[in-house]
Amino acid sequence: MQVICSHENLDFDGLAAMIGAQKLFPESKMVLPGKLSGPVKEFLALYKDTFDFYSAGSFEKNIEQIDKVILVDINQLSRVSLAQRAVAAGARLIIYDHHPYTENEQKYFQGIIEPLGATATIMVKEIRRRQIQLNPIEATILALGIHQDTGSLRFLGTTTSDAEALAYLLGSGANLAVINTFLERPLNMEQQQLYNLLLANGEEKWINGNQILLAGAKTTKYIGGIALIARKLGDTSGADVVLVAVASPRQVDLVARSRVDWVRVDELMRHFGGGGHAKAGSAKVKGGKLEELLEQLDQLLPSFISAPLTARDLMSSPVKSVKPQQTISEAARLLLRYGHSGMPVVDDGKLVGIISRRDVDKAMHHNLGHAPVKAYMSRQVKTVEPDIPMTLIEDLMINHDIGRLPVCENGVLVGIVSRTDLLKTIHREYQGRFSTNFRLQCPVQGVEIKELLLQRLEPGLLKFLEIIGRLGQERDELVFLVGGIVRDLIIGCPNIDIDVVVEGDGPQLARQFAELTGSKVRNHDTFQTATVFVPEGYRLDFVSARREFYPYPAALPTVESARIKEDLYRRDFTVNAMAISLNPDSFGLLVDYFCGYSDLMEGLIRVLHNLSFVEDPTRIIRAVRFCSKYGWQIEEETYGFMLRALKEKRLAEVSLPRLWNELKQILLEDDPVPAVEQLAQLEADKQIFRGMAWDHRVQEALKLARKGIRELEPVAEITAWSAYLAVLLSPCSSLQIRDFLETLLFNKRDRQIIVDVFELKSSLPYEVLWRKDYLEVLHRQCRSKVDETMVAWGALSGTETAVQKTCTYLIKRNTLKPKLTGHDLIGLGLKPGPGVGAILKELEMARLTGKIKEDGEELCLAKELIKGGVQHADVQFG
Repeated sequence: MQVICSHENLDFDGLAAMIGAQKLFPESKMVLPGKLSGPVKEFLALYKDTFDFYSAGSFEKNIEQIDKVILVDINQLSRVSLAQRAVAAGARLIIYDHHPYTENEQKYFQGIIEPLGATATIMVKEIRRRQIQLNPIEATILALGIHQDTGSLRFLGTTTSDAEALAYLLGSGANLAVINTFLERPLNMEQQQLYNLLLANGEEKWINGNQILLAGAKTTKYIGGIALIARKLGDTSGADVVLVAVASPRQVDLVARSRVDWVRVDELMRHFGGGGHAKAGSAKVKGGKLEELLEQLDQLLPSFISAPLTARDLMSSPVKSVKPQQTISEAARLLLRYGHSGMPVVDDGKLVGIISRRDVDKAMHHNLGHAPVKAYMSRQVKTVEPDIPMTLIEDLMINHDIGRLPVCENGVLVGIVSRTDLLKTIHREYQGRFSTNFRLQCPVQGVEIKELLLQRLEPGLLKFLEIIGRLGQERDELVFLVGGIVRDLIIGCPNIDIDVVVEGDGPQLARQFAELTGSKVRNHDTFQTATVFVPEGYRLDFVSARREFYPYPAALPTVESARIKEDLYRRDFTVNAMAISLNPDSFGLLVDYFCGYSDLMEGLIRVLHNLSFVEDPTRIIRAVRFCSKYGWQIEEETYGFMLRALKEKRLAEVSLPRLWNELKQILLEDDPVPAVEQLAQLEADKQIFRGMAWDHRVQEALKLARKGIRELEPVAEITAWSAYLAVLLSPCSSLQIRDFLETLLFNKRDRQIIVDVFELKSSLPYEVLWRKDYLEVLHRQCRSKVDETMVAWGALSGTETAVQKTCTYLIKRNTLKPKLTGHDLIGLGLKPGPGVGAILKELEMARLTGKIKEDGEELCLAKELIKGGVQHADVQFG
C-alpha cells in the first residue's frame, strides 16, 4: 500500500504536490492532514468529490501494510506522524520538496529535493518528463500551488522552471478564473482583527542595518491564514524581516518572512522545531507562552541576521573628481575620458558639489567652456556614510531621483555609489556591460574554474600562481590572471603568455615574488610593469591595474592606475576581458564583467564599446585573426563598427610598425591564408600596405607557399612568416619595398629574404624548372639562398608544379651529406686554394643531381676533378 502525505495547515502548494504525486504513483492514496489552510478548505468544499482523499485515522490499524510513503512539500519526517510511523515500520520513503533538506537522521530516501519556487513545479517537471497527461482541474490545482508559493512569480525564490511549469499548465487547460478566485482571498473578519492587533502590537527594530518587525498576539481560538497575515504586515510596514507569533489555547504559531538574501528565516524557525526555506519559515510550539517566545526571538535575532551590504561594499573608489576652479571645458574632457555621467566637485578633500554631464553639455553648447565648474555645479548634494545599508541607498535614489550618491567619511569623499552599482548588486544574477550598447544584461560568470587550472596548467606554473596570490593577500592587494591565457584555458588551447594584473603595485609584487623564488626580474617602472624569469623557464609579466585614454584616434594610449574592472574594460574584445582571481580566498574564480564567457561559448568576437576600432584600428586585424584561428564569427554590431572604421580609413592612420606587429601575428599562425583572404575581402589590405591590394594571385601564391612550407618542415627549420611576407609584398615596387624595410628595421636575414625574392623574380625565370637539368641550374644560381626565399619565389610562379619542383630541390639540398672534406682533397694531392672550394661544390652538385650516390663514386670523381685541374677553374655558384 502506498500513501501520499504532506504538512499540517495544508496550503495550495502542498495540495498541488499531492495531486501531482498521485499522477506519478496512480496506486497511492492521498492522506489529508488534520488541519487545512482556509483557502484550501474552501477549495476542497467545492472539489473534494473530484479526488479520493483519506484521513490519517483510516490507516491506524494497518500501518504495517504501508510499503511506500510519498512525502510532498515537506522533508521533516518528524512533523508528519503517519509518515514517520510507517517509515519506522519499514516503509520506503520518497520525498518531493522545494525546501532545504534538514533532517539529518533520515538520510536514505528517493525522490527530488530541488530549490525551486514551489514543490508543484517539481511535480510538473516529472509529469512532463514521463509524458503524463493532465486534465484541466489537475492543471488548475498545480498552477494554484505555483502561484501561491511564488507570489505569481514575484517572490525572490522564483526560478525559470516555475515560469515554464506555469506556461505548460496554461497549455494544459488551467483555469485562470478559478485561480483568481482562490489566490488572493481577502482577509475574513477574524483574520482582519488579528491583522489589526498584530499591527498595533508590532515592534520595529533595527539589527545590523535591517528593519525587523516583531509582532505578537493572543487569540481565544486557532485562526488560520497567519502566513497571509504576515505577508500583508510586510507589505504595510516595508520591513526586511517580519516575525509573527500568535498564541491560541493549545499552541503558539510562529511565522517568519524575509525580503533580503542575507537573512534566512528557515534557520531561525528551525531553532523552534520548525523549518521552511530562506524567505519563508514557520514553527508550532505546543504549550508555549507568547511572552517567553517573543523574548527568545528578540534574543536570537542578532545571531541569525547578518549585516547587509553597505555603501562601502558597493562604492567605487578612488573617485575621479574636479576642483571648483577648473573650467567647464576641463570637466567635459574628464567626463569624456572616464565615461562618467557626472563628477563630484572636491575642494581640499571636502565635497562641495556635483556636476553632471547634462549641465556640462549645456554649458558647452552656450560657449561657456571657460567658466569655472563652481558656477554651474549643484551644491545641495545628498551624501551617505560608508556604513549605511544598501536598502536605504535604494530608498534615497528612488525618493530623490538621484543617479549617484557620494560616500563621505568625516566630511571627506571616500567613494561614490552609482545607480549602476546598486542595480548590479540587486540583480546579482546579471551584470551591466559597463557602458556598452550591446546587451544590457548578461549572466554573471561567478564560475569556479579552479579545476581547469589544475587540469590544464603545469604543476610548476600552478605553484607559482598560488604563491603570487598569497603575496597579494599579504599585501592586501587583489591579484588576477588575465588576458589570452584565461580565454585559452577555458577553451583548452595552449598558451604560455602569463599576464598578472595587480590592484596595487605590480612591479613591487613582482620584485617580492622574484626574491622569494630566486628568479630574475626586469622592471619597467615608467609603465608600471615588470617581467619575472623563473628558473623553471616560465616568464611572468606583472602590471598594475590601469585604465587607458586615447588622446586622439589611432594614438597610443595614455594610462593611469585603476581597478580590475577598468583594466579589463580597456581590452579589445569581451573574450579577452576576463580574469581569474589568484587570491587564496577566491582562487580560481572567473571575473567576467562583460559577458566574455558567454561570447566565448557562442564563438563571438565583440568589442566592448562603439568606438573601439576608432581608438585602436589594429583591433580589426586582431579580430580577423581570432576568427581565422578559432573558427569564430564577428558579432553583427561589431562587424558594423569594423566596416565603418574601414570606410573612414582608420587603419591608414596607424603607423606601419604597429600594423606590422598585428599582421605578423597572423603570419605566425599555422594557416594564415583564411585571415589574409578575409582582410582582402574587407579591403583592409589597401590600408595596411598603403594602396597595395592582395588580389587573387597573391592569395593563391600564399596558399602555395604554405604547401611548400608544410612539405619542407620535416627536413628544415623554416621561418614561415618571412616567406609569407615576401609573397604579400610581391605587388610592391622596389621603392615601396625599400621604404618598408627601412621603416621596420628587420634583422639582416629577414631583410635579405625579401630582397632576394624580388631579385630572383626578375633574374631567374620559372621556365628553368621545366628543364631536365633544373636541379643543377637552381643550385648554381640559388645555392646561397635560404629556404624561405626559394619557397616564396616558387609560390609566386602561381603553379603547384613549380612549388613542388622547388621543394624537391630544397629537400635534396637539405639532406645532402657529402663524405669528403677539404682536408681529404688536400690529402689527395690538391694544393690549398680556391680550387678546394670549387671541387667541393662540384661534388655537392653531383650528389644533388644523382650523378653519384655512393661514397666510392664521390672519391673517384674527386680524383678525376683534381687530375683535370678543376682547382684553377672559375666555377660559378649563386
